[in-house]
Amino acid sequence: MRKLLCCSLLSLAVITLVSGCSSSNPEAPAQIHPTNWYLLHRATTTSTVFATECGGCHVVKNLPGPIAPPGCFSVSFDGRFCHADGPGQAPHPLDGSFLLGSVHGKIAKADLTFCQACHSSNPAGGPGSNPRFNVGINNPLASASPGNGCEQCHGVNQAHPASWAGPPPNSTFHYSAQNIQAACTLCHGAALNGVGGVAGAVSCQDCHAETTDFTLNCTSCHGFPPDGVTVEPLITAAGGTLVNHRTVVANAGHDQCATCHGVKISGAGPTGLTGKLNPSANYLAFNKSTDAIGDHWDGKINMNGPSALDPSNGSGLNGGTRYNSTNFGCDLACHLNDTAHRLSDSTLPVAFGDYGVGAAPHAVGDNWLLLSQHATQAVNGPLNCVGCHTQTGGGIDPPCQGCHNVAPKMDLTNTGCPSCHSYPPDSVTPAATQPNRAGTHAGHSGFTAATTDCTACHQGGGSNSLTHYDRVNQTTPNYPAEVSTLAAYNAKSGAATYSVAAHTCAKISCHGGITTPNWYGGALPGTAPTVNNTYCLSCHVSGTAEYNGFSSGRHTRHIAEENKLCVDCHNPTVLQSGVGGVGPTHWSGLATQAFELVPRNTVGGGSTSVTSYDGTTCKTTCHGDKTW
Repeated sequence: MRKLLCCSLLSLAVITLVSGCSSSNPEAPAQIHPTNWYLLHRATTTSTVFATECGGCHVVKNLPGPIAPPGCFSVSFDGRFCHADGPGQAPHPLDGSFLLGSVHGKIAKADLTFCQACHSSNPAGGPGSNPRFNVGINNPLASASPGNGCEQCHGVNQAHPASWAGPPPNSTFHYSAQNIQAACTLCHGAALNGVGGVAGAVSCQDCHAETTDFTLNCTSCHGFPPDGVTVEPLITAAGGTLVNHRTVVANAGHDQCATCHGVKISGAGPTGLTGKLNPSANYLAFNKSTDAIGDHWDGKINMNGPSALDPSNGSGLNGGTRYNSTNFGCDLACHLNDTAHRLSDSTLPVAFGDYGVGAAPHAVGDNWLLLSQHATQAVNGPLNCVGCHTQTGGGIDPPCQGCHNVAPKMDLTNTGCPSCHSYPPDSVTPAATQPNRAGTHAGHSGFTAATTDCTACHQGGGSNSLTHYDRVNQTTPNYPAEVSTLAAYNAKSGAATYSVAAHTCAKISCHGGITTPNWYGGALPGTAPTVNNTYCLSCHVSGTAEYNGFSSGRHTRHIAEENKLCVDCHNPTVLQSGVGGVGPTHWSGLATQAFELVPRNTVGGGSTSVTSYDGTTCKTTCHGDKTW
């Protein structure tokens, strides 16, 4: 009976004690320690303290406790190792498995003080305390000479491998370190700048511009842009060859390094070249949760592409600028992989990615210059042309001003030549610069039915043709515009030609096959037809060799032998204005070989010596009726 009573009292005592620890009892006292006390209890070392202060709730024996864990014999709690073997024992396995870097390394990076509390000569030291982790690992599996603590593997004042910042062949990284301010500062100084830290400890600020958000300073390892001379630690460590990038990053269209390599710096830092690493969605810098090697540290050069024709294209990717590893250019860049934009070989293996940047927002090549292409989208689409194609913009050729050089001749809503050119070009409006050079355009402006059609001499060179644009080059202008005369204007003696050097035309039917005066400085004979025949003979030759040659009847006698004037027979008024001031004139139908103004209809009348001509007989003031 007494035994049963004692057991009942003991049970009541335990229930009361448990109730006193429970926060669900409204009459119970408040919890006696913080919820995270398990992180701080390492200083409680004696079993007496555990028994008297902890045992009431947690029970220090290897039995289920009266309340929820953690208990002193818990294997783990809150993702952390506990004392599976009881109070005072190591909070991790002692069978040797914990010595694997893949096991204890992650825990150390999450909270280095976890190791410091038991294995350091200065277990409670804070930032800059430079603790040695030399307190024994007494498990005989650790080494042949146990007892040197972590230094058995890590060396003196080395909580991690010396090369754990990368690059390969090292495969252990610091990226997943979590308790940076409380762990890294132990050896690298309170400000993580190496001051007050372990002798030889690097400053974290060598790579990180500052140590709050840990923004990067890419210039600590790379030139900006790389100049091919300054040593770049990452490149040389991986066995690569330095590449001179010239002024690549100065071009806004390259978006710093992202266009080619998939990553850039975003956000200004203390040096203006620092900021958070801003990678493409397809660019993996590293994986903090797994410590996996990412694109930035794998010893390869990441390039946007590749070209569909690249022999190393095994990924099936064909996006971005399409880097071509055989000639070190970009096949889909704005400059179409021309030799002037290719760089040298880094000799590192190329890792291709599709970063979705770098390619022009339109088709690249001469065809884009066609009016049906760029003008249509410029007027109707969302394109920002001036962002790339102006001297003050991205500087990408051709600049818009190459064609649309002076306002208001940029009227893309107009059609035909006048949308850009004065018509006819006059070297005056809007300015005396190409593409508005007068020459003798004014004298030829009526040669086609539509006065805004220039195809008589610039066949195939209209604004929707490639030849229209191949003369636009800001550096080495290829003037003049390409001249290609319509076949309708070919002389009887052969096809029409234009001499770029002499600026003259030859074998033009309307000039009677005779080489013309210089287009810019020359002129037809200035003497009037009423003085001599020089003006007329500059286009008409005797004989039948040309369509407009004079050979019928007695032309040779009158012109060559008697020195008669052409206008003695042919009425100048009719030649200029047509019969009765209407109908075809001397200049009508120059694109045909026939005469629209019948020559016999120009004979007689006015101030000429011929009073009448019936197609056979002339009546003149200089002789009687004569058969022509």
